[in-house]
Amino acid sequence: MEPIVLAGENLTVRDVADAAWRRREARIDPEARARMERSRALVEAAIAKGRVVYGVDTGFGDLADTIISETDLAALQLNLVRSHAAGVGAPLDDRATRAILLAKANSLLKGYDGVRFEIPVMLVAFLARGLLPVIPSIGSVGASGDLAPLAHLSLALVGEGEVWWRGERIAAAEGLRRAGVPPLVLGPKEGLGLINGTQGISGILALAVHDMESTIEHALLAAALSTDALRGTDDAFDPALFRARPHPGGSRA
Repeated sequence: MEPIVLAGENLTVRDVADAAWRRREARIDPEARARMERSRALVEAAIAKGRVVYGVDTGFGDLADTIISETDLAALQLNLVRSHAAGVGAPLDDRATRAILLAKANSLLKGYDGVRFEIPVMLVAFLARGLLPVIPSIGSVGASGDLAPLAHLSLALVGEGEVWWRGERIAAAEGLRRAGVPPLVLGPKEGLGLINGTQGISGILALAVHDMESTIEHALLAAALSTDALRGTDDAFDPALFRARPHPGGSRA
């Protein structure tokens, strides 16, 4: 199979399913780097000018009015990830985790999050090496973001939490060492950019949509073969009947 080329705008349900089920290779469109670097430059310029920007040099939520010193900006992002890695329940399975990794990388490549290009590169490296974060299945807050699931994903990038490596559940630091992936050191804004978003539920939804479409396709094939085997009539499927009702779902079938 040809590699999936991630550019931020072109990811399909089939791509997600191929990456999750068939471990289809993913690559990054080189043009995405320029978009991300422009976005990152805005964050760095704001810091250099001493501008107050929520989530960059302020606290979060009720602490939005608390200014964070420049020397503590990286620690702020790491602590944000640690504090939100509070998911519970059984871990997501391998294919759901691969779908989320792919969706997160694709989202960051849009160039709106102000994070470095190295982060989606690392997410794709996790996929390529089969290094999968252990992500508890319960913890999303829906439209506000998949904060807990994505925090567990992000924690693995910095060498904390746990990962799956060749079927073994191990400490992330050890998994990174075995896979030959250096741990990420978060910069300003990057923890926030990683845990905000709905790539957890969108990745899982993409798999559900793919499974649904596959089920419908196989059901139609089974119905057609059964009708043929029973020497049945196809008069009931005359397009004119569906135009007379009309129900678009039936006519498409």
